[in-house]
Amino acid sequence: MIDRQTIDLILSRADILDVVGDYVSLRQRGANWVGLCPFHNEKTPSFSVSPSRGIYKCFGCGKGGNALNFIMEVEHLSFVDAVRFLGKKVGVAVEEEQQTQEQIEALAEEARLIELNEWAQRYFHKFLTEDEKGKLIGLSYFTERGLTLETINTFGLGFCPDTGAQMTEAALAKGWSVADLVKIGLTVARENWKTDRFRGRVIFPIHSISGRAIAFGGRALRTDERTAKYVNSPESSIYHKSNELFGLSMSRKGIAKRDKCLLVEGYMDVLSMWQRGVDYIVASSGTALTVEQVRLIHRFAQNITVLYDGDSAGIKAAERGAGLLLEEGLAVRIVLLPDGQDPDDFAKTHSLEEIEAYIAEHEQDFIQFITSLALDEAKNDPNSLTRLAEAVLAKVALVPNPLTRSMYIRQTSELFKLSEQLLTDAVNDLRTKRGITLQREAARDLRRAQETPSEAQDEPSSDIPPASDTEQRLDASEREIVEFLLRYGREDPWTCFDLESGEELLGSTIAEFFFKQLDVDEITFENPTYRDLLAEYREVYTANPDVDLQEHFTLHPSPDYAKLAVELTVDKFTLSRRWQRDLSPKMIETSHNAYLSLAAERIIYTYKARVIMLRLRALEQQLAQTEDEALQLELLRAIQEQNHHRHRLAELLRRTQL
Repeated sequence: MIDRQTIDLILSRADILDVVGDYVSLRQRGANWVGLCPFHNEKTPSFSVSPSRGIYKCFGCGKGGNALNFIMEVEHLSFVDAVRFLGKKVGVAVEEEQQTQEQIEALAEEARLIELNEWAQRYFHKFLTEDEKGKLIGLSYFTERGLTLETINTFGLGFCPDTGAQMTEAALAKGWSVADLVKIGLTVARENWKTDRFRGRVIFPIHSISGRAIAFGGRALRTDERTAKYVNSPESSIYHKSNELFGLSMSRKGIAKRDKCLLVEGYMDVLSMWQRGVDYIVASSGTALTVEQVRLIHRFAQNITVLYDGDSAGIKAAERGAGLLLEEGLAVRIVLLPDGQDPDDFAKTHSLEEIEAYIAEHEQDFIQFITSLALDEAKNDPNSLTRLAEAVLAKVALVPNPLTRSMYIRQTSELFKLSEQLLTDAVNDLRTKRGITLQREAARDLRRAQETPSEAQDEPSSDIPPASDTEQRLDASEREIVEFLLRYGREDPWTCFDLESGEELLGSTIAEFFFKQLDVDEITFENPTYRDLLAEYREVYTANPDVDLQEHFTLHPSPDYAKLAVELTVDKFTLSRRWQRDLSPKMIETSHNAYLSLAAERIIYTYKARVIMLRLRALEQQLAQTEDEALQLELLRAIQEQNHHRHRLAELLRRTQL
């Protein structure tokens, strides 16, 4: 853990112009600096840096934050690694908090095992390229598969000798232990007997995102029923199969540049495509796609194209993967190659231009893909059509973005000639059921976490999809309240004068007004990010009246808070100096205060009305599900009370029309 003081010191010393200027050519425009955004392709600069506030914001793609956010985005680093990176740049030594002996030993073991894997990768590669037997067997296999020496060297491909424990003995001679060799699966040992796990196999090193060898895949060159075609490194403290993608360390820059990832299944698919110039490709290494792998891709790109074999296995794999990708919010397209070909074969017989042209021509969104497979067969069978529509809607319900989801529903409506409203209701029902399931899972996980406390409790996790438009609007209202607090929280538009004495009467600040309104009805935010931010805002506001809350959050050590604060407080256009000078100060003050007071009241009353609507819905559901007369009476009274509040808020809202 890195202490807060160190992070604050790094941020205070980091000149945002200096940090961004290493990656973007900037020129001054007024008080800010502008340039071409490094996160998306553009011809007209929409990327702005504010030296006075220490933040950046792109008005084209929406990315923004402080210096730490920028380093995380542009270098694709974790928060801790970004702190270290920036600390080194500004000359601040980053020391982590004192660790336990167990933590120290675990880190030492991890470093040692990675170093051992790195040694093994060099050993396998050297044996492939320099040993006569390695060249005869291993190198000839790769060259016959069409790989050049440049590709072989770039990916560090290798060959393990087929003479029992030759690699193991070489490792022992270098001072490595049998225990460590066994831990990471390089060696299989039984009492006084040991052998190389990958003996007689060509080696595909699996690299971490930073490019370090953490595991291996080995392919057998002889075929018989008793020999597995592929053998992979086992799970270990340094390798978790579900968290890694083959080729990502090489392709991450190409993926980020294009905002697009090409997903294939196998090692050779990646290698052959890469050799043709496709530098935005990764593989799930023959395993079923996992949510961790999807989130890893999502760090670098929003768009993903799944390129699988055109056979039945490839089709099924594409169908399975689509749901997972959609659920994580990626824009998914699917391409099937001509039957009988895999990406490896296709790359060998086509140029880069032909590959990209084929993908552009044949890629389909998931609805087109699913329906194209079965619609012709099912069109004369109502039951088959129903099952197909249900399968499509089940995928649509996973999409978190409501606009994207709406577009998919419209597309499905046109394909199946069904009412759009009918499909919308069906999707909402599916999302409601899923939301209930996720809530139960989250509650269960929370109970378990409480029983066994861990650091993971500090991370608010579950992104439960909203069950209705009301919940979506509630989330929007919470965001609006946070934005208003960051912009105007300390302002007091209700300040006025006593007509008789002429003395100033202090009213309420925006923040105090919001706090009071939330407290009186015992309302807490549903969105965990907004809820936690509001709690910290309130704490800082109460403790120190002089703190600039906007600056506090835009320069916050938490990258999520900083990005959110920038998103909510940075405008593309500002009032020119001439207008600020020429407009009547009194008119500005009067109109500004009038706007603020009315806007603040309307925002909070609208939010409370939406909370009441959700409460009413919950009460009505309870009422419909119970046969207990006493409970029914109690619920009816509660419904009546909430309706009273609802009518009162409606009246208040009518008075605050802007």
